[in-house]
Amino acid sequence: MTPTLQLTVRNITPSEELKALIRKCLARMEQRYDHISACNVTIERQARADGIGYVPNVLIDVQVPGETLLVRNQNGHSDDVLAAVHQAFDSATRQVEEYKARRALRAELCELVNPVAD
Repeated sequence: MTPTLQLTVRNITPSEELKALIRKCLARMEQRYDHISACNVTIERQARADGIGYVPNVLIDVQVPGETLLVRNQNGHSDDVLAAVHQAFDSATRQVEEYKARRALRAELCELVNPVAD
C-alpha cells in the first residue's frame, strides 16, 4: 500500500532535492511498516528567537491503523532544512517501529487470551 503524501511548505520554496528527500524517507519508513495510509509533512521557516537567521520547523503526521503518530522537529541551532527533515523522519521511523512492536505484542496477547481452536 503506497501512502498518500501531502507536503505543506510555509516561508520557503521547496526544492526538488527537498521533495526527493521526503519521498526517499517515506519509502524507507514504509519498508519498516507497510500499513501506513497517509503522511502529512509540514515545513515552516521561522525567525530565530535571537533575530539572527531562520530555523526550520518540521511536523510529520503519520496515519497508521487506529492511530496518528506525530513528530515535531524544531531544530533551533541550524538553518539546514534538509537536516531538519532527515532528523524528523528518523524520529517518525522510530515511532512507526514502536507502533509496529506494540501491535505485534497486542496480537500476541490476544492470541494467548483467546487461543484459536484447530
